[in-house]
Amino acid sequence: MGNYIRAFCVGEEVPPITKVVQWLGTRDVHVKVADGDPMKMQSRGWEQVSLVYKEGKLPIIARCTRTDAKGSAAASDGAGDELKMFIERIGQPGKNKMKKRVLDHLKATRFIVALRLPKGDMDDAGWDANGQILTYFLDHCGALIQADGEGFYEGAKLILELTGE
Repeated sequence: MGNYIRAFCVGEEVPPITKVVQWLGTRDVHVKVADGDPMKMQSRGWEQVSLVYKEGKLPIIARCTRTDAKGSAAASDGAGDELKMFIERIGQPGKNKMKKRVLDHLKATRFIVALRLPKGDMDDAGWDANGQILTYFLDHCGALIQADGEGFYEGAKLILELTGE
């Protein structure tokens, strides 16, 4: 089991995982895909991959779930359940502008990239790779980041605390 960090993306299309890996390389973060159909990794249809950031370390698992074009979850994946769970946990925004901002973003989410971090087996290179992967989705897919046990982030700034996950 590991810790989860999610990128709730409002961008129109899921990038091919090969594009993410290539972008990481331009930032001197060298990650390789350990499993997965090579053809699917070059398409926008990837679902789950193991990203190896260092030999001998457990990989970061990236899982992508999608919503349909109208923003509701596709029946074949867990995006809808995940969105519903977070929307319910946040609750009614009332006058809280950050809650409203996060809820509006969740309702506009087109896909979620969940990173499962290997609990107890990450070193500095792993944390750097994780941060750069999240930066890709922030910069290219309009992501809002959620970290289990912490809350929602815009970049490095915690904007809505959600503890006890």
